[in-house]
Amino acid sequence: MYTSPVVVREFPRGFATRGWDPQNPTGRTNAFDVPKIDSEHPGHGIVWQGMIMSTDDQGKTWKRGVDSASYNGIIAIANNDQLDDDVRNAGTLVGLSCSGQYTYATPYFAHTEDKETGKQYEYAAGTLLTYCLNDEVDDYDYIEDSEVKSTSRSLSGFVRPAKEGEVVIGVVSQTGYGPYNPNPVTWVEDPDAEGRGYIAEGLNRNAIPFKDTYKMPAGVWALQSSIGTAVDSTSKINNSYLLVFETRYTGALAPAKADPGSDSTSGSASE
Repeated sequence: MYTSPVVVREFPRGFATRGWDPQNPTGRTNAFDVPKIDSEHPGHGIVWQGMIMSTDDQGKTWKRGVDSASYNGIIAIANNDQLDDDVRNAGTLVGLSCSGQYTYATPYFAHTEDKETGKQYEYAAGTLLTYCLNDEVDDYDYIEDSEVKSTSRSLSGFVRPAKEGEVVIGVVSQTGYGPYNPNPVTWVEDPDAEGRGYIAEGLNRNAIPFKDTYKMPAGVWALQSSIGTAVDSTSKINNSYLLVFETRYTGALAPAKADPGSDSTSGSASE
């Protein structure tokens, strides 16, 4: 019997959980030409469903990510992969505007806030989000074939928590976990751990015999546990997480954080 091969994506598809009705489109959308694929580097710059896009200088073509912090054109979320058949046939890709009323789940979020200490971002509900610039990179560890590996990834098309003075394009609307813990490996005194002392909690790698080697930012949703207990098996296990947020692009700047030693309870980036 012939069995067709299974194609595993690097990341799962992002998708709108609320606000997008393709049969009755009342939300803010834009459709522009898709960028040309670099024949010498075909994997570079391809827009995948759930990534942040912006328009080129002429406002005629999408480009993956955002080039400059001072960019003031259209910012949207890719509603399909650039390589999908319907996109290639139509010649245009629909973008869900970040100024629209969408709740969106994206797998494209930054992991590491401080590369020297390894401190990770936190995505609790209410966290203001901005787009990553195309020259930003992310360094983090992951496990593959029972080995700890490190990667440095371009953050073009990704989101991260907004800092003071940065444009806000969304706000985290659901703190992840569900019944699971995205950081599943902890050290405990357990006589049944066969001398390792490592206990796996929740999703993503049920029994990793390593300590603090595969952490995900707090607040994201895990989609896989293992090959045998997969909630979602369409993508690589180390990338099978979603961040759920509401689009909220108004050109507003992220407010300054309140000084713990100050009596002031509010701040403004323009002050």
